[in-house]
Amino acid sequence: MHGEQEKRAQVEAAWEEHRAQAGVLRRTWLEAHLKAQDGRCAYCRDEIRLSPDGDATLDHCIPQAKGGPDTFANSVAACALCNLAKADLLPDEFALTMLDRRAAIIETREKKARHVEGYPAHLRAMSKAARKRLWSGPE
Repeated sequence: MHGEQEKRAQVEAAWEEHRAQAGVLRRTWLEAHLKAQDGRCAYCRDEIRLSPDGDATLDHCIPQAKGGPDTFANSVAACALCNLAKADLLPDEFALTMLDRRAAIIETREKKARHVEGYPAHLRAMSKAARKRLWSGPE
């Protein structure tokens, strides 16, 4: 049993290293795409930034869900809104529905913001778990 736990720990450590290396590689890809695209989203051409508060994301042109490879050649820099709206569509499919899909996401975000703004300030500051306890009453 002890050997099994040790092997499991080694496999988990190897996966953690792999994920860390992949993250560094993808960031390098994103930086290169941003430079080549003049700091603009590949789809809507809005200006995007790579920073903690920036919205630059790496998008797979042919989605991995549809068999697209995880390569530099199959990726572009995209704003978070376009990346979310594109989802697992091919670029041609997304081009036909881009404005509608982006508008739907913006509308949903605005509805959520209005809902949160309507919340009393003391409840907005509470964690989700604390609100759940408050509304469900004592256990």
